[in-house]
Amino acid sequence: MSNNVKNAIDELENKIKEYRKDCLNLSEAKMSIAKLNHEIDNIQNSWEYDDEDLQFIQSRLAVAMSDANWFTEAVEISLHAVKHAAYRLGKMRSWITPEP
Repeated sequence: MSNNVKNAIDELENKIKEYRKDCLNLSEAKMSIAKLNHEIDNIQNSWEYDDEDLQFIQSRLAVAMSDANWFTEAVEISLHAVKHAAYRLGKMRSWITPEP
């Protein structure tokens, strides 16, 4: 197998790892949003409603939503990189003759 094909395989594997990492980060951000929404509901439904606590959690929620938006874009970009790396590898493999 040529070095170009090996490098293309390595690149594809690295792009897949990056995509998985971005997907995990997005999933964690979404879980954080759900947790913060739950905390907000608990504060609003509690007898000891505290505006300061609510404002603090709402600011954390805004940051978590910003993170989720960023990770959504990162997932889209890394998916595109995976597709591109797979295309390059497929293109290389089409003109390489199999080794005996």
